Amino acid sequence: RTAMADVALKPTVAQSIRAISCAGEIALEAGLRAALSEVTRLEPLLVDMAIIGMGRFGGYELNYASDADVLFVYEPHVGADIADADAQANHIARRVIALLAETGSEPVYDVDAGLRPEGKNGALARSLDSYEEYYMRWADTWECQALLRARFVSGDERVGKRFISIIDPVRYPEQGLSASDIRDIRAMKARMERERMPRSVDPLRHLKLGRGSLSDVEWTIQYLQMQYAGEYQHLRVPGTLQALQAAVEVGVLQADDATKLEDAWSFASLLRNLNVLATGRMHGMNVDILPKTADEHRVVQALAGYAPGHGSELDEDWLRQARHARAVMERIFYGIK
Repeated sequence: RTAMADVALKPTVAQSIRAISCAGEIALEAGLRAALSEVTRLEPLLVDMAIIGMGRFGGYELNYASDADVLFVYEPHVGADIADADAQANHIARRVIALLAETGSEPVYDVDAGLRPEGKNGALARSLDSYEEYYMRWADTWECQALLRARFVSGDERVGKRFISIIDPVRYPEQGLSASDIRDIRAMKARMERERMPRSVDPLRHLKLGRGSLSDVEWTIQYLQMQYAGEYQHLRVPGTLQALQAAVEVGVLQADDATKLEDAWSFASLLRNLNVLATGRMHGMNVDILPKTADEHRVVQALAGYAPGHGSELDEDWLRQARHARAVMERIFYGIK
């Protein structure tokens, strides 16, 4: 229904990604309920479980090609054997992921828990105490940054709220970022630009990782959040557009800069969605690239509202907005005057 609305009604990109994110929440809630039902038919429930949205899912920013980044967190019931509770929680998490991959003719809804502590080498589900120990003692700067978009999605609300209370001091440091933190964040971003950009792609045309793309905007506002959200609670929001607006309201970002960042981010998000609608492909490198082939370009151009024969205007509009956003990013994030 959201795809039909995108074609026929031309909602804002913020409305579209919110609708897709809500559909994702519903699917995830259904998967968790089904997994819990399977378990309780066979054995007593030993845990209270919550699912935390991360990444674009946490920020209400899913697009048609997105998977759902999540963390699985639980609290064992009083008197439950710790090892048994841990095993049950991890079984439930695995079943949620498996159930959402069993969607018949519909596209698979991929659930990705790769942002968990220790990544794919770590336990799929962790207890509240385990998360607290890890984040307080071992979390790297990038992990603290990733938590900026964490929010409770489904499951036990009390566990979800407790998890959020654990991570708030980590993601919103009271004293802001240290000089060492800033060096780490800038080095991570520079390394990502070098290593993750496909060599065959013009960086100016990559909507996710290129110059002035989604990544540039998101790292800029997340830098400001980690620097100032300890002081300004208004900045404690998971969404990119929300955070840009909040940064202007508390005075840490100029309105003109915020507009340039928002325009580029929204246009990149729109074009990524239209790439999916134009081609039917939900995966692959081309989802993230300004269309190159004439046929695909014509369809995306039409879906974006450009008149026939004016396809070059789409490219020009993107390149201009990306250039403006990159200039803001370099000044604020990298400190380049």
